[in-house]
Amino acid sequence: MFRYFLFASLLVALFPAHAIVNLESLHIGLPEEGVSGSLQLGINGAEGNSRTTRASFGSRVQQRHQKTTRFVALNTDYGNSFGVEDKNKSFLHIRQIEQISQSLAWEAYTQAERNKFARLNFRGLAGGGARFTLGAHTPDKAIFFGLGGFYSREVLDSDGSETEDTDGEFYRLNTYFVFKRKLASGTVFMSTSYFQPSIEDAKDFRFLEDASLLFKFTENTQFRITLNLFHDNRPAERVKKTDVDYSTSFVYRF
Repeated sequence: MFRYFLFASLLVALFPAHAIVNLESLHIGLPEEGVSGSLQLGINGAEGNSRTTRASFGSRVQQRHQKTTRFVALNTDYGNSFGVEDKNKSFLHIRQIEQISQSLAWEAYTQAERNKFARLNFRGLAGGGARFTLGAHTPDKAIFFGLGGFYSREVLDSDGSETEDTDGEFYRLNTYFVFKRKLASGTVFMSTSYFQPSIEDAKDFRFLEDASLLFKFTENTQFRITLNLFHDNRPAERVKKTDVDYSTSFVYRF
């Protein structure tokens, strides 16, 4: 038990930031005026016939002033089984959203990420687009659709292959659909779906589905269950096309 506590403490010290798997807020409405944010921590493990450690930690800090919303999000996930590391990935995301009207907003963003077990040493991207609010935005339900594009540069971990290019530049369309619904008192369902085809080749696409259930404990704390599916139709060599993750975590909002 002490080993898990020590590991969690080290994570907090090394990554003083955020834990939202997708980039949507953990509540249905707009962020509060001023500065707000959230922290999320998930950790579990086993000893005996199974020896595993799983941990994720992150934070999100956002600032809203009238029609402008800015936020910074940082997330990291780590896994170890029988003393062998089997998960190590992280990302940093910065975004600004300008609300033009009740149903239309413009957004610009930049992101850096790495995923050791997808052979991704570095991916940096910058882009933007339009964000549409579909239907009536109420305290109990929100639906958004995003349409835009981004430029990215990727550096892969070399496996010694002479045929694979480990340093590439890409242009992709970015579409996403967000659905949030309050199911019962203190319970919220969220689904975010991304589809990102290459501008040059429609068969080179990526798809992400992130679904969560949030259960309210107190005014500032929630328990979260998340299912994350990522599919890359043209992955790097020796990397599987589809990854599925499911996790539980505690969320503190401030």
